[in-house]
Amino acid sequence: MRVKTPPRSCRRSRAPLAPALAVALATLLGTAPASARPFGPERPDLHAHFWLSFGVALVLTEVLEGPDPQWGPQLGTGWATLIATGAVAALGLAKELTDPKFSGDDLAADIGGLTAHMLVQITLDF
Repeated sequence: MRVKTPPRSCRRSRAPLAPALAVALATLLGTAPASARPFGPERPDLHAHFWLSFGVALVLTEVLEGPDPQWGPQLGTGWATLIATGAVAALGLAKELTDPKFSGDDLAADIGGLTAHMLVQITLDF
């Protein structure tokens, strides 16, 4: 006998935290002086570091989490997020260590993307 999961409308949603986090982040970034904003248009590679870290970690987490028994190892959100974040952080660090010019700003952008990924995984249920 197979037990069905309740429909998405019956599941507990963690979404109410997401708007509050987005407003807090926008407020902090908007009130910072221009010199303290590392993601300005003068450094487009930082945007690439942020979004690539975020996207790769998100996809890897979803694969490891496995929403269906026929797909993915079904590690659960916590373990999948931890493994994906660690793997992407290791890739980012290895990339920076092999670069001819080491950049702490690139690592900070990677960490920012991974932090955003973890916040999305913790606060949203999808």
